[in-house]
Amino acid sequence: MSTPPGHVEREVEKILAQAAEYDEVQLLSGLAVLMADAKEYFDLHTVEGADVETFRSVYGDTMMTSGFWTDWEERKLWEMDVWDEVNDVTGLEPGELTERAAEGNPDVTPLGNPEIEHEWFMGPGEEFLNRFGKKFRETICGPGGPYEQFEDGLIGQEQLPQVIVTTLLASGFSGGAVWIPMAAYVGLLLVKAGLKTYCENPESDLEELV
Repeated sequence: MSTPPGHVEREVEKILAQAAEYDEVQLLSGLAVLMADAKEYFDLHTVEGADVETFRSVYGDTMMTSGFWTDWEERKLWEMDVWDEVNDVTGLEPGELTERAAEGNPDVTPLGNPEIEHEWFMGPGEEFLNRFGKKFRETICGPGGPYEQFEDGLIGQEQLPQVIVTTLLASGFSGGAVWIPMAAYVGLLLVKAGLKTYCENPESDLEELV
């Protein structure tokens, strides 16, 4: 799933531009769709690696603790409902967004449709953001990370999302284009939540900030 660095940078810019005007509700709903999409893609394809295991771990924890489901059957029904709704609204098939990204052409314009805004997307999206954010807090907030660069005046507010995304890709997700949409949504939501609050209040839950 490796991709030439120059191509990754261009695709990161493209995805951030596509999603820049989405509000928090649209981004959280879209993040839930992206995580369900990635889960479907990795179930259908033989893909291994630490980054895939990290994703499966965060996804599994989200599914187990979000409070939306009482058992495995309900979680499976949620995944099926996601795709019934997304397919009806956008025409996307399960795993299609991740497959496009894996092929080097990520695209989140279908997730700009306001009809995907649902509480049953937002809740899992919030939980996923919270768990993902906690897992990578040191990467984003620690020495040399995006927050320190911002506080030191090395980068401006407009550059923050891209720096966060490229940092995530370099540190935990192998730099592959397959992760660009998810990393871009996390980066945009962290900036909207307030990076200072996120970094200086490590016990805060991100779903309370967005």
